[in-house]
Amino acid sequence: MVSLGALMITMAGLLLGCSSEPDSSAATSQPEAAASGAPSTSVTGGAGGGGAGGTATAGAGGLGGAGGTRIDALLRIDFDSSPLGNYNETNLEADWGAIPWNNGIDAGRAEIVDGTDAHEGRSLRIRYPAGGVGAGPSGAQFQVTIPDPANGPGYDELYCAYWLKFDDGFEFVKGGKIPGFAGGAANTGGEKPDGSDGFSARMMWRGAGKVVQYLYHPDQPTIYGEDLDWVLGGQRVFEPGSWHRVEHRVVMNTPGMSNGLVQAWFDGELALDQQGIRFRDVSDFAIDIFYFSTFFGGSGASWAPTSDQYVTFDDFIIATTPLH
Repeated sequence: MVSLGALMITMAGLLLGCSSEPDSSAATSQPEAAASGAPSTSVTGGAGGGGAGGTATAGAGGLGGAGGTRIDALLRIDFDSSPLGNYNETNLEADWGAIPWNNGIDAGRAEIVDGTDAHEGRSLRIRYPAGGVGAGPSGAQFQVTIPDPANGPGYDELYCAYWLKFDDGFEFVKGGKIPGFAGGAANTGGEKPDGSDGFSARMMWRGAGKVVQYLYHPDQPTIYGEDLDWVLGGQRVFEPGSWHRVEHRVVMNTPGMSNGLVQAWFDGELALDQQGIRFRDVSDFAIDIFYFSTFFGGSGASWAPTSDQYVTFDDFIIATTPLH
């Protein structure tokens, strides 16, 4: 495992950019509920520079971002050095590190694209086959460990951001998952946290492209994750054919207290500010996983698209400072 410090990157040129339904990833080669406790990969690469496939890694010092803002980044993946075409497990590990399990990459549902299909340079395009629901037959899924340089359980506060585009004519159906942070056991798949095991804070698209944070936490009303709607400034919606930039901020609570928070920005504008969250009652876990998790579901045929669907991703950044 490579110990990561803070890589400072220049942000000039980067535009700013619930549920009572089952989280159906149990129908996977690596069930999501089981995946919650599965080993996760650590971020690797040469200190202070870009690794294979555009992975940026540790480095002391830093540069100013746009408007003079200092960006303390732990990870950046831009895919610009990834070979065009099928994005296989070798490419995955070149970009993200040693991946002990995945859904979808091994099934050929990811590819690197460029030109008008990409955001800039090269981008990662994920396929969601017709009729597929859950991480087994739909999309792609894997976990990346975010190493804590202090050798602790993780970070108490982190930001992440990335670009994504739903293809023209995308069938949103009832919804699907999108990447976000997690910690500890990375609870998903109906495994309600109890305050001593873990949490997850992925996103979802809902019907008609509605944007929500999908949070697994001890106080969720059912065994499945809770929707936190991105409604500040009006309900945010993914528009097929348009690139959007999403940014998350997660702050862990003091163990046993309800003082955690989740904030989110949609194309540079604050869209969610949820405070008073209890993620944990113990200090044994914090934010230590970036969960690349995207698929249709829910569970059951009513969540399934009628034809192959595509979402393209680019410019993943994880940082200890704001990215907007």
